[in-house]
Amino acid sequence: ATSDGTELAREAWHDDGKVVTSEINVRGQKATLSIDRKRHKLHIDQAGQGVEVDIPKGSAALMNLHWAAYGVLAEQFKNAATPTPFKAVLGPDRVIDATVTVKHAADGAREITVAVEIGDDHVTVDKAGAVTSASVPSQGIDVEPATAMTPPVRRASRVTRTVSPW
Repeated sequence: ATSDGTELAREAWHDDGKVVTSEINVRGQKATLSIDRKRHKLHIDQAGQGVEVDIPKGSAALMNLHWAAYGVLAEQFKNAATPTPFKAVLGPDRVIDATVTVKHAADGAREITVAVEIGDDHVTVDKAGAVTSASVPSQGIDVEPATAMTPPVRRASRVTRTVSPW
């Protein structure tokens, strides 16, 4: 995910059909997020602390920077051709009202629009549920697969060296 060309985070994920697990790295801070479809649970492991959050019926887990969750959302609301209300689970004790619209493309891809009070998220997933692009215009965030991203800009750090006279 980038904002104005600056990398915010990287996500590596895998989906075994039952659980989607993401490793998210935000400026050196790491978190593991898992959505268990059968148990309807979101598991968050951050800084050695783990917590499980229920995902009630009619809800979907959509934590910030957890883009793999949109593949689960598109699957869960595959028939949402018009804005369909749901509860977005953003973490422990954080649930907001939202709507989702899922439009199907001929190649099996899906375009997802999630509308919340502060703006819309626009996400495209391929037929396997992998995010191929995303944007959150209200926050200036753009997302594309790492293979499509240019390498992050690395700036030389300022290093002060003290040289010993010995």
